[in-house]
Amino acid sequence: MRISPFVSSFSQWLQSWAHLFTSSKKTARTDWSQVSFLCWHIWLSRNELYFHDKHWSPIDVIDKASKAFEEFSTVCSLSMENSNIKSVHFLSPKLSNTKLNADVAFSAEHRSGCVGFICKDINGSPLFVASRNILAFTVLMGEALVVQEGLQVAIENGITNLEVESDNADLISYLNGSVSYSPSSLHFVLEDILYLGKQCNASFKLISSRDAN
Repeated sequence: MRISPFVSSFSQWLQSWAHLFTSSKKTARTDWSQVSFLCWHIWLSRNELYFHDKHWSPIDVIDKASKAFEEFSTVCSLSMENSNIKSVHFLSPKLSNTKLNADVAFSAEHRSGCVGFICKDINGSPLFVASRNILAFTVLMGEALVVQEGLQVAIENGITNLEVESDNADLISYLNGSVSYSPSSLHFVLEDILYLGKQCNASFKLISSRDAN
């Protein structure tokens, strides 16, 4: 591609390519991807010249950029072909009329996270949903606190026969009595969850996949 004599900067040079990408959205996406690789290799050639005194000719830059783009495109195509696309759908509760899903995103470094829960009826229609930031020392503590809060909201809304799902195996084991001990820091929270669970006739279930909440 030739640079117009009226183009005085690199940005203007790129802008002069705009007419090449108006044929279709799919073609434009591919063309702009190639442009990004070309710009990146122009920058790499500048670094090679500045730091290592190595000179890449324009042909070298274009060749390296083209090979990198082809490799990138091949990897993306293989990933799409090998991906297992699942149909995501709501699994209705089996033993009750309502389901409560609770989860936490936790940062051990900052001892904080975000908890969220959603309650749905047997048809998958939301009854209530909430999320907020919390301070917690462990992921387990965060998971326990969000279940506790979800049960409190369920009781406030008069919801009974509740199926509570969590992806934390330790928490579900404690609540279902599968283990005879629990961390001392969580003792009172777990006891309160069990008390609240009896009030709304809740059952506790481990869910291993987040695809169908």
